[in-house]
Order: sequence, then structure tokens, then C-alpha cells
Amino acid sequence: MLPRLLIFLSFVFFARTSGTAQIDKTYHQVLKLNEEEHVYLYLDDVYTLHSWAGTTVMMEAYIKYDMGNVDILNYFVRQGRYDLSVERSAGIAIFRTKSERFSPLQMKNGSCKEFVKIDIYVPEDYIIKNNNELERKKDTMLAGGK
Repeated sequence: MLPRLLIFLSFVFFARTSGTAQIDKTYHQVLKLNEEEHVYLYLDDVYTLHSWAGTTVMMEAYIKYDMGNVDILNYFVRQGRYDLSVERSAGIAIFRTKSERFSPLQMKNGSCKEFVKIDIYVPEDYIIKNNNELERKKDTMLAGGK
């Protein structure tokens, strides 16, 4: 009887403590450009711009929680916590972080630090002027884009 009780108590202990751990996820979002001449980025997170051969803007977010639960991370991804929104007008596209993030996250078992690193891949027919401004190359504007 005692071995069964020890096995049961061990199972209960490990089931309660194994729910939180360091978890991470890579999330992608693809955003189309409609021949905009200028693109501005206003993001809350640390991000790096890269030029690539594609015709769309691709956002790749690396998300890491130091003490979290995979279900919580998946919930936040489904809710759009890491998505970008796009505003368009008169040849300008403005990309913004869709929702504000506050770190650390408050959980029932304490707090959880959230780390987000974003890589943004922009079409090679745009010039990266600075870390938050892109301009379409003049020769592609005259040719009518790709």
C-alpha cells in the first residue's frame, strides 16, 4: 500500500510543477504591399530589418517566456498579441504593433518574463533608409513595380 501511495503522491507533485517552464515559439505573419512608395514601422519591440527577394513583408517573431505555459503562449498568439496592423493612405503604409505588451506577465503562480525579438523581411525593391522608414527604389516606381 505504501508504494502505491508514494507513486500517487509523486505523480500529483510532478503534475502540478511540470505545467510551467521556459517555452518559446517562432511566429510568422505575411503582409502585402500595394505599390506604396513609403513604409513606416512603429513597433514596440526590438526588431531588425532584412532585405529579401519576396514581394511581401514578412514578420518573424521569436517569443520566449521564462516561466510560462504553452497554452498561454498559444492563446496570446491566437488573440493577435504579436500581430502587426497596417494603415494605408496616399502611397504610404504604416505598420504598427497591434497590441501593447507589458512584461512581466502576471500569472496565478507569480510573474513570467516575456521576451520578443522580431525580424522583418522587406522586398528588395525598397531601400531601408533607417530603422523605421523604407522607400521604394525609384527605378521600380517608374516601371510600375513588380
